[in-house]
Amino acid sequence: MVKTLNNITDKMMATFLVASLIWVFSALGVQLFFVYLELSGKEEYQRRVINKIELKFDGRFKNNPENIMYEGPIANK
Repeated sequence: MVKTLNNITDKMMATFLVASLIWVFSALGVQLFFVYLELSGKEEYQRRVINKIELKFDGRFKNNPENIMYEGPIANK
């Protein structure tokens, strides 16, 4: 029983570490992509991508149907 619990704990920790590393490398890749856009002079494309991300996830735009926090109008019965 103890061996099984240790095995499960080891697998959970390994999964957590792999997920964390994937998250870190994904963030690094996105950051390098935006640095590339900045250095290559593609600020317009960079601004369009940033605006699209902000519109989708930023809570200040929750009245926009494209936002994930949009609740829509409530229909009166």
